[in-house]
Amino acid sequence: IDSTPRLRGRVSGFDLDMRLATAHAAMGRFDAAIALCERYLDDPEVPPSMYYGRLSELYEVAQRYDEAIACHRKAYEVSDDSTTAVLDLAMALLRHNQDLDYARKLIAEAEAMPMSDVLELFLPSLKGLAALNANSHAEALDLLTRTEESLRPIAPGSAPIRNILDNIQGFKAIAFAKTGRLDEARKCFAAARPRIDALKNIALLQR
Repeated sequence: IDSTPRLRGRVSGFDLDMRLATAHAAMGRFDAAIALCERYLDDPEVPPSMYYGRLSELYEVAQRYDEAIACHRKAYEVSDDSTTAVLDLAMALLRHNQDLDYARKLIAEAEAMPMSDVLELFLPSLKGLAALNANSHAEALDLLTRTEESLRPIAPGSAPIRNILDNIQGFKAIAFAKTGRLDEARKCFAAARPRIDALKNIALLQR
């Protein structure tokens, strides 16, 4: 929040305000967070799918998970064949262990769509999380580890990729724990814990 004035003009207004709104939501100032976002709802320069996708982050850090998923559903409904919107909805459902069959259908839908190189590298992690939710722990570890190895070389220059990698560590910790490999589970969880705490990822902690 304190750094916002220095970033004005260097970062897009939408991106900066959504980051600021997420910070307010994480601190319990949800009304202030929503007020920052609403001005972009009808902004012709902000695609509706992008708006609702970013809006989900506010509900996520506020631990209002059903509403976060609802935002992803809205982003998916209004998107113009956006692979990202499809995969974001699938990930939201999988992260909160909801509607596994539908999440798998979304993954299959995305595979038939144009996809960036980064999304192709990320895709196995969704399949890995689906396997984890289906209690196929060995398959989950294989897919999650494969994604981790693919993304790690590009992580230093990308905060979003580092966030994905920390989430993968958290999911691997669950899979290791479920298979009795507790030392490996603790190691993975220790690696993921700082970001989990910083982003208030209570859903992952509860799993």
